Parts: sequence; C-alpha cells; structure tokens
Amino acid sequence: MADLVPAGSARFVDVTMRERVVLATHELRTPLNTILAWAQVLEQSLPAQSEPLIQRALAGIRDGVARQVALIEQLSELSRTPELGDGDGDGNGRTS
Repeated sequence: MADLVPAGSARFVDVTMRERVVLATHELRTPLNTILAWAQVLEQSLPAQSEPLIQRALAGIRDGVARQVALIEQLSELSRTPELGDGDGDGNGRTS
C-alpha cells in the first residue's frame, strides 16, 4: 500500500506529522510547567512541618508532572527518528 503513495506526498505527510508533534509537545509542556511552578510555590510557602496530606498531595503533583513530561519527551524523540520498519533508514517506508 505504501507504493500507492507518491514519494513526495509521503514526505509531506511525514513533515506535517512531525511539525504537529513538535507543536503538541510544546503545548503540553506549557501547562505542566505552570502546574509544577505553582506546586513549588506552595511547598516553599508551607511550614516544614505541614500536614502530611498536603505534603503527599504536592508529591503526587510533582510525580504526575514528571511522568507526563517523560511521556511527552518519548513522543518528541519518536517524532525525530526515521520511520520504523523502514530497514534502510531513509524514511521512505521501503526497504530497498
């Protein structure tokens, strides 16, 4: 089926997809950075001996943000690699 798509069209689709992934990862990171920053503000403004539930909630926020950032980074890295299954690494989807 890949042979039915002209090489120029496949390249256009690949570039467009990569551009969308870059935009999406940027748009996803922005709110996560804001959430993390506000969690740090809350941590710094609370007394060292604050309620354990609050400490646990803030730790959960930090951990959740870290997991989401890791997923976003994996998506970003995947968009920078040649097409999987390509065989020769030129990104055209064909093995020869």
